[in-house]
Amino acid sequence: MNVKLKYYLLWILTCILFWIWVVITWFVLYDRWYFDDNWSWRIVINREDTEQYQPNVDLSILETEEKNTKEDENKNTIIKVDKNRIQNEENSWFIDDDYNNEQEEMSIINEEDKQSTLLKKKKVKNDLVFLNMYELLKNWETEVDKKSFSFLKSYYLLKQLKFEPWIFELYYSKIDVKKRDINFSEEYKKVQYVNNLNSDEITKLDYENNLKKKEILQEIKTEHEKNWVLNIDTCFYKFCSDKKEEYNYIKKAIIADTDYLSILWNIKKVDWLDPKIFLTIITIENLRMHSQFKWRFKSVFVKYKTPLLANMSQMSYWMYWTKANFVKNLINENYLNEWKSIFSIWDDTTLKYIKDNFFYYNKNSKQFEYVNTNKFVDELIKDKTMQSNIIWSFMKMTRKWWLTKNVDMFKVNNLWYLLTLYNIWKLWDPKSNPETWWANLNFLSKGYSFWDLSNIVFNSLEMLDIEQQINKIMK
Repeated sequence: MNVKLKYYLLWILTCILFWIWVVITWFVLYDRWYFDDNWSWRIVINREDTEQYQPNVDLSILETEEKNTKEDENKNTIIKVDKNRIQNEENSWFIDDDYNNEQEEMSIINEEDKQSTLLKKKKVKNDLVFLNMYELLKNWETEVDKKSFSFLKSYYLLKQLKFEPWIFELYYSKIDVKKRDINFSEEYKKVQYVNNLNSDEITKLDYENNLKKKEILQEIKTEHEKNWVLNIDTCFYKFCSDKKEEYNYIKKAIIADTDYLSILWNIKKVDWLDPKIFLTIITIENLRMHSQFKWRFKSVFVKYKTPLLANMSQMSYWMYWTKANFVKNLINENYLNEWKSIFSIWDDTTLKYIKDNFFYYNKNSKQFEYVNTNKFVDELIKDKTMQSNIIWSFMKMTRKWWLTKNVDMFKVNNLWYLLTLYNIWKLWDPKSNPETWWANLNFLSKGYSFWDLSNIVFNSLEMLDIEQQINKIMK
């Protein structure tokens, strides 16, 4: 071979290899956020400082707590005064026409007094569990102890200073990062002696608890107060710690989308369906999408001044990642056989609109079929209200059948079953072992079934924080 030709071929090969290396290097650097979409170097790589959503609690809850305490004291005083008045009149020699009425009043007051004592015992026991746990975790020795202590404080503040041990235990059990083991059974046993105390002893103990809680609140205020709010930690989970930037973006997008929050608020007013069940779906599906389509997240979403929730338009559609066939099944289940289906909710407004405008009855298949699937998808992508109402209709259909088994799927402890059923897009019974019949979600450092992850997200302090923010916005 000609030497000159050999050098030419070698030079061409070198150029090819060089450009291959350039392309690969660019892809790697772009994937790691070293370039923006204009091919210029990024000035800020770490976006977790000023742009990170900071959970906080309004300090007014402390004032509200003091006000409620005073009101309770005044109420108790009134009851005692009325009770003494009637007893004094009973000891007199005079019996007037109102005697029977006063006897009845006395009975009512006694019952109120009894109920008041029971409620106070419950409150005292709950407060004692909180105080004991606070002391248990306060003198932390490791970062795990410190994290657990932080969780306790955040929960207490987000719950507006109301501590219910069994609910706290539920939330604590959903932490999927390292945490301190707490023997809740032992903690509950420690406070059972309260049941044997009389009314005066209960009152004294309640007073002592309140003094301790005031000291604790002052400690928390001193440590966390900034600009008249209490800055707290709510991320104790892999879904927010593994995907900090993506999750903080989604959280801000949820809180910023007042139109969407109004939709959820309306659903809550009509059926008292917890908005967190919709927000759990939104959170998981947006995290999944931003993980699977990382470039789109980096190049499109983070550039919006106001964060936006993702709306899928291929394969799975809309904010909830549902499929067109899923809606078709709902229509057929509701309207075939003259509403004789066990799931039928009759002329549901949403389903009726979809059936009348996008479906026709196919005599050959004996089913309702899409007139034009693309037309339906195009409209649904634009309509958040319709998207949410479809999920709402599905949940109402599921609830109707489960009520025949004396199980209300809209109760808080059953809501995550609804999430599981939604994930398989079927009006089925939940399976006994969901991990075996649905693939794991693999966009976090640990694999989860939708069943497990939805249970974690739904019962997380993150969702509790978002719920508090929604309440403020909607009020």
